[in-house]
Amino acid sequence: MTSNNAQIDSTKITEGLDGTDLWNPFDSRFVSYVKSSIQLHCVTSKSLFMQILAGYHLQLTHRPTIFSRIVGLYSIRFGTLVSNIEIYVAVMLKAFTPSLQINEIFDLKGSPINRQLEGTLSLDKLHKLKDLDFVNLYPHGIRIPSNIYQ
Repeated sequence: MTSNNAQIDSTKITEGLDGTDLWNPFDSRFVSYVKSSIQLHCVTSKSLFMQILAGYHLQLTHRPTIFSRIVGLYSIRFGTLVSNIEIYVAVMLKAFTPSLQINEIFDLKGSPINRQLEGTLSLDKLHKLKDLDFVNLYPHGIRIPSNIYQ
């Protein structure tokens, strides 16, 4: 990501089918979730966020959880000669410490519909596995030691 005033060293992690970008900044402690105004209906999203905010805060402060902690929500507008562009950025702390090695990546949506990776998996790169892949690999779920996410 760059701006006119500064260069920020970051790497794009993934681009979703809906055009959402995930960025991994230089220090690997945070992740940025970016959507354009075309993909995000601001009034609906603000309303939804305000509805879940109290429960989200309660979950983070009173229960052991691996929920990502939201540390910033931003709306950035810039004008061009043709139109005004607005993007929305959520900055979140990563759920796990950067020192842990990532062996598997899952994109979990909570639905079985079209939620299995198709094709063959190569061993030389990480694949973004889906809901049914998780169920097949871990039919009894997984346990994460509490010292990893506290």
